[in-house]
Amino acid sequence: MTIERQHGQQCITCDGCDEDLEFFDKDEFSIMVADAKGKGWKIAPDGEGGWDHRCPSCQSDRVSEARKMFGL
Repeated sequence: MTIERQHGQQCITCDGCDEDLEFFDKDEFSIMVADAKGKGWKIAPDGEGGWDHRCPSCQSDRVSEARKMFGL
């Protein structure tokens, strides 16, 4: 699960490295997403009905892996 919920609060966790952002109140979902995007996180559909959350470090790693796979 990439959105952790505890005691009426929630935070986004990176699907690559498990880095967490700060916790927000449960009614501040859109503020939490805007904060993540403002800090360079990418949030996109995962193609399986869920969402993929990546911190800036893991985005760089993913691009590097793709380039290696395609010989770039």
